[in-house]
Amino acid sequence: MGLVPSADTSVLSGATIESPIGDFTNYAWYNNFVYLTGGTIAGVYSYLFVYEVGMSTTGFRVTQYNYPAKVNNYNNIMVAALRSRGSYTGKSTLTLAATGVTMASSSIESNPLGDFTLTVTCPTNGGTKVFTCSLDQTSTHYISKVLGVDVYDKSSDDYPLYAYELYPNLIYALNERGLIRGLSTTVLTHSVDNDFLTQWDTPASPMIVSEVRGGKVC
Repeated sequence: MGLVPSADTSVLSGATIESPIGDFTNYAWYNNFVYLTGGTIAGVYSYLFVYEVGMSTTGFRVTQYNYPAKVNNYNNIMVAALRSRGSYTGKSTLTLAATGVTMASSSIESNPLGDFTLTVTCPTNGGTKVFTCSLDQTSTHYISKVLGVDVYDKSSDDYPLYAYELYPNLIYALNERGLIRGLSTTVLTHSVDNDFLTQWDTPASPMIVSEVRGGKVC
């Protein structure tokens, strides 16, 4: 705990932490990223506090450390997959409840567990729907709590998307280790074309043979 002199933080902008730091709200201050004013270099800034009692001054001596951020192996990995709910007309015409989605957030790029909004295009139900979501499992906005996890667990009219794949343990572990700064708001989309239109075939697996003697299976 300590007060950070303004001279040590005046050159920083972006996701800065106001002093005092180390309290309940800012307990993870050592993992926060900031940007240099007028620059494009991102990095982790941390502080070392040494309490000194001297003849002329008594108080904290604060040393600021800068660790430049570098791209690591966890860059550009998928953290969640969403799928559209839908219905068939007849046996071959698939109508999707959602045909597009955009993502926006003022915090998730510096906090992977922050809130973000999904704006979903719904051609069959009034144009668009907006949802506030999070990848924080402890939040009431956790994405699976909001959207559901199965085609039929929520109404497709009210919730055109559902959470198809989630990796909460991965996000939590990377965030705790300071290996990710935040998440991108860029959404990648893939069309379904004619998926699910053909009938299922009976699965076939190769036979496992322990030993063959004289042309017979033992």
